[in-house]
Amino acid sequence: MALHVFTQRSVLHHFPLAAVLVCIFMSAPMFAQHHSKVEQKIPTDTIATDAGGFNLHLLKKGNKNGYTVIMENGLCGMAEQWNKLDDSIAAHHTVVTYNRAFIGKSERGNPERTASQVTAELNTALRNARISGPYIQVGYSLGGHYVKAFARANPEDVKGILLLDPLNSADFYRNYRNNFPQNFELDMSPLKSLTAEHPCYHEINFAINESNYGDNSVPLHIPTYMLISSRAQDSATVLQSLKEYENGKSLDPAKLLEGNTESQKLWVQEHLKWASAFPNVHAEVTNECTHGMHHERPDIVWNAFLKLMAKVEP
Repeated sequence: MALHVFTQRSVLHHFPLAAVLVCIFMSAPMFAQHHSKVEQKIPTDTIATDAGGFNLHLLKKGNKNGYTVIMENGLCGMAEQWNKLDDSIAAHHTVVTYNRAFIGKSERGNPERTASQVTAELNTALRNARISGPYIQVGYSLGGHYVKAFARANPEDVKGILLLDPLNSADFYRNYRNNFPQNFELDMSPLKSLTAEHPCYHEINFAINESNYGDNSVPLHIPTYMLISSRAQDSATVLQSLKEYENGKSLDPAKLLEGNTESQKLWVQEHLKWASAFPNVHAEVTNECTHGMHHERPDIVWNAFLKLMAKVEP
């Protein structure tokens, strides 16, 4: 919960014996998939392009008559991990998904993972791949922070922003650490064994230090829609439950599925506080899914995309 960039996959990596049990709980009806209605796979161009001395791996697909929709993943997210949401959007627009530096088929680049650095790399890659705007930006989790920075760097080219349970404000992480120290320590504990060779190492080192975040604003003229999960799964509660299981206690389904409700309230409150500072930001709270909303309920995310596009000038 503290980072909302620490993926379920990486949590389970540290607890392989309990992974199957967690997957069973997470496959309960409330997490049933609601797949996109796209009936056929949309042809995809695979592009390796220079981003400033190293190559980024991009996937490009869709209708060239619409906008160019750039989809920014969460921590260590892969270009292929949008659960057909990118295909739904690609029926009407050009969609670009990609792997940031160090991830997947993208090459190792600058270890600095600040928003300005990531934005500069993406801008260079788009220019070299001749992928032009106007752009719609979709940012999930950590990707939400990078999307905001891209919009600030390209205010005339970005026409709309969709934020999916994005990285929260620095205020949230300071309050989380102060008010929930046990959860914070549990969140941090699996990260201590990572080395610089791990593909997520540099992004994690950026994400766990809220003093790195800097500017968190969006340009006031860009329509922005934000989906917030009121049931965002916090990794600390998962870790705690799995440790209890390894020590002979029964797994608590409520803890695994609901997490720490008080920290979740803080997550929502700080997001709404941020949104209230920007008249162009419409924030919607959903209790229909946890943090991985585009995997659990792509229909909700698709509807949010349509609501955003209704506000985007043609």
